[in-house]
Amino acid sequence: MNLKWFSGAKPIDLSHDEKLQIINLFQKQTGEVYTIHSLNCLHIPSWEGNVLLKDELSNSIEGVFWSHPIGQNTVRIAAFVLSEKVQNQGIGTSIWEFCCSQFNQQGYEHLVLEVRGDNVRAISFYERKGLTINETLIGYYSSGPGYSMNGSLSKVQTDSKLEPRL
Repeated sequence: MNLKWFSGAKPIDLSHDEKLQIINLFQKQTGEVYTIHSLNCLHIPSWEGNVLLKDELSNSIEGVFWSHPIGQNTVRIAAFVLSEKVQNQGIGTSIWEFCCSQFNQQGYEHLVLEVRGDNVRAISFYERKGLTINETLIGYYSSGPGYSMNGSLSKVQTDSKLEPRL
């Protein structure tokens, strides 16, 4: 594999094949079901907080990190998913920390996201990065309850020495 993070286009501007790959990645890793239409309706802008991890050899999408600003000082992480074959290698940590550093430099102060309640590994990751659970979400995920998590970008841990290939 030859992995590289690429600045992502708006979901509506992705190719049909890229959309299908992302739909499959979400289904496999989260159990959540998306359609071409639901991806097209996501309000993800073209900006530094929107990146796709691709294997340059196979052109397969192995990760998605989508976010968008909310108001003047908050960024919402709308999607953060990696294929199983690239997990536990520091790849997610490096892009998380890179993006959070970018958000902080741009003057954003807060970070919010939603996570499935049974995704213990992700919750633990977010807590290690300084986020806390602030609300239980009933009916948000088809698989059961979820959580809203938030934190201050000034307190988000960014101690990785790994640099993402952008």
